[in-house]
Amino acid sequence: MAPLLGAEIFSRGFRFNPTPLEAATYYLPRLVAGAPLHEAVRPVIHHAAVYACEPADLARQFRPMPRTGHRFFFTSCRKGVRRAGPGFWTLQRMTVIMDGKGAKVGEIKKLRYKKRGAYTDWLMDEYSTCCSEDAVVGDRQYVFCNIYVSPKAAPDSAARQESAAFLAPPSTAPALPLKRPAPQAAEPPCPKRTRGAVFAASDLPSEESPAADQDGELVESTEGIVPTAEAEEAAANSE
Repeated sequence: MAPLLGAEIFSRGFRFNPTPLEAATYYLPRLVAGAPLHEAVRPVIHHAAVYACEPADLARQFRPMPRTGHRFFFTSCRKGVRRAGPGFWTLQRMTVIMDGKGAKVGEIKKLRYKKRGAYTDWLMDEYSTCCSEDAVVGDRQYVFCNIYVSPKAAPDSAARQESAAFLAPPSTAPALPLKRPAPQAAEPPCPKRTRGAVFAASDLPSEESPAADQDGELVESTEGIVPTAEAEEAAANSE
C-alpha cells in the first residue's frame, strides 16, 4: 500500500513535534546534507526563504499542522540579521541544546515578529546545529524553524486570522466525463396482417394438404390437376 502523504496522514493520527535535541541532531543535519527523510515527514517540512517575507505570506502558502498550527521550515539566514519583509524577527531568548552527555549540539532561539514598531503574535523557534560542518557557509547559516501563533494571542488577533488564511490549491486532476449508457436497440413491432397483405409461401396451404370448404369440412381440391389419358377414357365409358 502506498504511504499516506500530505493532508491525508493527519487523519491517521500522524503528529510531527520534534524535540530541540531531535531538531539539532537529526533533522537539521540530514536537511543540510540532502539526506532523505521519511516519506511521511517530507510534506510537513517546507523549503522556503523564511526571511524574505513576513509570516503572513508564509501562512497563506503553507499548510499548518493540525491542532498546534505549527509550520516547519528549512531555510538559511545571515548571521545576526533577521529582517523579514516589512518587519524583522527580534530575539527573545536563546538556549543551548545539550545531548545526553552534556555536550553542546546546537542552539534554539526564541524570536517574535515585530512590524512597524509593534510586536505581533507571530513566534518562531529557530534551531541551529553543531553536528554538521556544512551548516555554516560563509556568512550564511542553515537553520530549522518552527513558526506559529502565540498561544496567548486573542481569538480575534491579526496573527490568528493570517494563520487561518491558508487556501488549499485546487485539484489538477481532470474531471472524468460522465458516460451516458448506450441506447438499447428498440424491439421491432409485432407484425400486423392486413387485407391485401402478401403472405409467405409457408403460410399458404400446400397441394397435398386438404382445403376446408365454407362449412368447415375438409374437401379434396382438384383445381390445377391435369387429367391423364386413362382418366379421359374412363370418363368416356361412363357416359
